Amino acid sequence: MKACLLVAAFAVMAALSGCDPAKVLQVRSVDKPNYSVSVYANGTVFPGLQRSPNDKVMLTLPLPGGTRDTSFHYGIGGWSDPGVKTFASHFDSIIIVNNGVPLHLVDQVSIIAYLQQHRQGSMNALLMIESDEQ
Repeated sequence: MKACLLVAAFAVMAALSGCDPAKVLQVRSVDKPNYSVSVYANGTVFPGLQRSPNDKVMLTLPLPGGTRDTSFHYGIGGWSDPGVKTFASHFDSIIIVNNGVPLHLVDQVSIIAYLQQHRQGSMNALLMIESDEQ
């Protein structure tokens, strides 16, 4: 009887938790000199900033005061290849500086390739743009 209740409890918890993860863009920079991330995009990329979707926005990390990590949420599911391509169309450029060496992603082909290569997690639900110490 206890085993049946335990199995039923796990089944209910699994059903309530769902299977689809949230789609997330995480932008992160190492907290050291000569490391940064700058993203230039329209307002669609940064939900919650109370801007028009056509406004141009620049996000640079780390921010003064030390903030080096932020994330944005875009609904449920993973980042498919067509989804990444559509999402990337809202970016003008991404500049990642690792130990003073900049990587400039300034065209759609390079932005799409970078984002597709930096998908992580269950169902590729996380897109990561980061400077790191590799």
